[in-house]
Amino acid sequence: MLAVRPKKTVSMLTRDRVRLDADVYYPDAEGEFPVLLMRQPYGRAIASTVVYAHPTWYAARGYIVVIQDVRGRGTSEGEFKLFVHEIEDGEDTVNWAANLPGSNGKVGMYGFSYQGMTQLYAAAAKPPALKTICPAMVAYNLYSDWVYEGGAFCLQTNLGWAIQLAAESARIQGDVAAHYTLYAAAQDISVYDRVPSLNECLRKFAPNAFYHG
Repeated sequence: MLAVRPKKTVSMLTRDRVRLDADVYYPDAEGEFPVLLMRQPYGRAIASTVVYAHPTWYAARGYIVVIQDVRGRGTSEGEFKLFVHEIEDGEDTVNWAANLPGSNGKVGMYGFSYQGMTQLYAAAAKPPALKTICPAMVAYNLYSDWVYEGGAFCLQTNLGWAIQLAAESARIQGDVAAHYTLYAAAQDISVYDRVPSLNECLRKFAPNAFYHG
C-alpha cells in the first residue's frame, strides 16, 4: 500500500460558472493514477462514514479520490434542485477530474443512493474520460423503483428523505431553529400521526418545495 497525502480541498467551475467544491485524496507517490469520483448532496464529510471504505483506503491503493458536494450542497455554490443539474454538472466534473494533476485521464465513479444516481446521470452524457461506474441502491426508473411500489406511493421513505434534505438545506442556510426542528422530526417519523411542528416548519422554510429541500 501507498502512503496518502493530506486531504486537499479544491474547486472547479461548471459550464454556467457555478463553483463546486471537493476534497481530493492523493497517493503519496510519483506517477499518474486513475481517479475515483463521488458526487453527493449530504456534505463531503459523509465519505468517511457511509461509503464502502474511507477515501484514504482507495488512495493508498493507487487512486486519486475526489469527493464532491453537488450544486447547492455542502460548500458548493448554486441552488440545489433534485437531479436537475446532475447530467451537465456530472459531465463537467468528470472532465475536470480527468485533468487533475497526477491523473492518468481515466475516471471511475462510485457510491450508493443519491451518490449512485449521480453516476447514472453523468454516464448519460457519455464523457470519454468516464471508464466505469459502480452504482448501488439506485432507481433506474424513478417512478417504479423509488417513488411508487406497485402503484402505491412510498410515503414513509419519501417523507423521511424529504425531511432529511430540508434539514440539510436549513443547516446550509444557517437557520439553526429550522435545522433542529426538521432533524428532530426525522428521528421519529410516523406515517399515521402528525409530526409536531413539521407542517409549520415546511410552510415557513420550504413553501414551494416538492420532495426536495
